[in-house]
Formats: sequence, C-alpha cells, structure tokens
Amino acid sequence: MNPDIKILFGVRGKSVVNDSIAEDAYAVGIDEYADVIDNGDGSFGTVLYRTSPEFKEAYRKADIVIAKGQANYECLSEEKKTFIFC
Repeated sequence: MNPDIKILFGVRGKSVVNDSIAEDAYAVGIDEYADVIDNGDGSFGTVLYRTSPEFKEAYRKADIVIAKGQANYECLSEEKKTFIFC
C-alpha cells in the first residue's frame, strides 16, 4: 500500500524441520509483497555470524525486524538491534 516501504522476507538457506525456504515463499506468492532473501544458512534460528553477507547487510539496514519462532527469538534477542519483534 505504501510504495516507499521495502519489505524483505527472509528464509532459511536450507530446509530445517518446518522452516520456509525460498521455494516455499515463491510457491505461496510472498514475492508479490516482499523481496525474498535467503539467509545462506541452515541453522535452527537465525545465527547472524553464519548468514550470508547479503543477509547480514539487509539485517543491519532494516529499521524493523519481525522474526517468527522460538529459535529466532533465542538467536536474535541478544542482538544489539532496537526494533526486533519475535
């Protein structure tokens, strides 16, 4: 609705348990609303030091991060970013 807002949808680099990968995001049409970005890693949760340089840059530049799941909460809650919602 607001063309000035850029939304990125981060997915796992590899299939882990029930986490979404890029193929899943495209299959349900997320790319119609957001740019899909692969984090480059297959860890439980988003372990930033293991993610791709592209993902790290997108994370650093984000004004707000919304992370789904307990593993993401555990990995990202200690990051020094003001606007992380899990």
